[in-house]
Amino acid sequence: MKLKTLLLFETVCVLVVVILGSRFGAEDRSLPRVERIDVLVAGQDMVAGTFISEPTTTFRRCSFIKGTEPTGAIRDPYELKNARLGKPLASGQHVTADDLTDYWTWMRSDPRPREADVTVDAANVVGGFVLPNTRVDIQSVAVDPKGISVAQNIIENALVLSLRTTRHRLTGAILTVQVRNPEEQERLSKVNRSDTIRLIVKPGLW
Repeated sequence: MKLKTLLLFETVCVLVVVILGSRFGAEDRSLPRVERIDVLVAGQDMVAGTFISEPTTTFRRCSFIKGTEPTGAIRDPYELKNARLGKPLASGQHVTADDLTDYWTWMRSDPRPREADVTVDAANVVGGFVLPNTRVDIQSVAVDPKGISVAQNIIENALVLSLRTTRHRLTGAILTVQVRNPEEQERLSKVNRSDTIRLIVKPGLW
């Protein structure tokens, strides 16, 4: 009698465990899965004008429940590749397309004095020696269809900050000059790639 009672008790316990287990399993399966969205946030404080060459090292992923993620936040790091920040970002702050800008838009909005390199040959320096703190007029010299050299002023009274020699030209040098605004830098960049540069030294103005 005792053996039958014990077997009956064990059977009841097993049935209770099976029923409770199936019930809890069904409840677990009925719970909806929470979908998450990963967005990119700054890995450190970043200043405006920062060039983003390697977004995977300067940004990290931050997970949000779908529907709560920041509006417009960028998710793909390749959207940031070779972009430039138009605004500062704090560490942990998400980034959007509105936070990005192109090079020339950034340069136009940046009020600080800027520097530019100019490659010039010694034969195209007029009026004296070029030294740091010298003031120069920078001209572009192009040849018209008739074979006549035509000079055009690009920047007037530019301050020479430094100069260094170049191995590509035995009589040439690379000058770093200060430009006052983005328009001057853009003009100088264009002629530096295509035309001959001439410097007119302006003694007594430094």
